Amino acid sequence: MNVESRELIEVEQLLGLPYDLNGKGFTAAMWDGGWAGEHKDLNYIDSKLAIGDRNENCGPTWDPTSNCQVKSHKTHVAGTMLGSGIIDPDLNGIAPNASLVSYEWPGNDSSVGLYEETENEINESINKYSAILSQNSWGYSSIYGAYGTLTAVYDSIVKGSNANVDGSTNVVFSAETPDQAAQTTIPRHTLAQRKTLSL
Repeated sequence: MNVESRELIEVEQLLGLPYDLNGKGFTAAMWDGGWAGEHKDLNYIDSKLAIGDRNENCGPTWDPTSNCQVKSHKTHVAGTMLGSGIIDPDLNGIAPNASLVSYEWPGNDSSVGLYEETENEINESINKYSAILSQNSWGYSSIYGAYGTLTAVYDSIVKGSNANVDGSTNVVFSAETPDQAAQTTIPRHTLAQRKTLSL
């Protein structure tokens, strides 16, 4: 349950006075397989959750019968980040009043390359949705600690020096996303150097 995570990082101290830091007015962007769904704790109807990208198999609106699929893992992570706790207060997210824009992981748009898609989506999350955080539950490289081209792209975005992204953002990757192909639990992604948090 989210209550253990909240206790571990002592989030309750920040939610009340004098800080009153509950996520209100802040938006996070999230990349994972599929999209977060219409869960009551995500207040979908109240526009707490927006769908960012549309891959080549998707129409102009979300269609649960198409390849534009909502995924339970994505919905779970979104709830940990900013679930409202309407159903169960113990399931309150870390920032229950924040908003989320949900993207499929990079590499699903065949009209552009991986790096360009990453830049386009992060640029949109910053400038259309005002996202201040990029949360990623996916990995690209199976080599632990490798510093490849995609890592350099993230570095330039975090530093605000990427020519294709107007702004910068903080980047979080899940460190223990299992590599199903290799049957390992080492981090598959490559971590950018600055303002990147690996959990």
